[in-house]
This record gives sequence, structure tokens and C-alpha cells, in this order.
Amino acid sequence: MPVEDELPDRLPAVCAVIHSLYTTAGHAPVEGEAAYDVDVCAEAIRLGELLHSLLPDQTDADRGALALLLPDRGPAGPARLDEHGEVVTLDLQDRGLWDAETDRSRRRLAQ
Repeated sequence: MPVEDELPDRLPAVCAVIHSLYTTAGHAPVEGEAAYDVDVCAEAIRLGELLHSLLPDQTDADRGALALLLPDRGPAGPARLDEHGEVVTLDLQDRGLWDAETDRSRRRLAQ
């Protein structure tokens, strides 16, 4: 862990790596036919939550990055794929499949 006065300068890069893990490795698996890698996405979310829990008073960067990841968590995941395993874009997802608590957490983080 860097010394405290270095955190503000390093936090955006850490958030970018977590977001990149989620968007690149999580949504473009190198193997198989799956539209996205659930385990990689879950790990990116876990890292984002860990970062936020360790540094709750830092900049908004970690909160924003985490808010972008949360729609995939838990019961929200089924809204991301149709019955054929194809990705459903956000504008077409059935919000009734989203977990209400996760959605509230995402909205709080994004404020």
C-alpha cells in the first residue's frame, strides 16, 4: 500500500485497472462461447468493493467505477443475457430481474 499522501495520485490508475479487468477480460473471454466471464466480472466487482471499503473517504473515482460494475452482480446478471446467451444491451434489459438492493447501492455510489 502506498503512503497516504500518494493515494490521490494513484487511485485513478487502480480504478482504471479494475474497470479494464471488468470490461475487457470480463466481457471478452478468450475461451469458450460465453458472452462474458462471470468469474472475472465478479472478481472485478470484489476488488472495487474492497478498494471502496479500504478508502471510503478518497475521491469519487472509486465510487464511480464501482457503480458502473454493480449492475452485473448477483440477480442483476440474468438481465444481461437472453435465453440464447446473447448480450442484452442496458436499454433493453428487464429491470425487474435486477436486484433492488444492488441497484440502490449503485445509485448511492453514483451520487
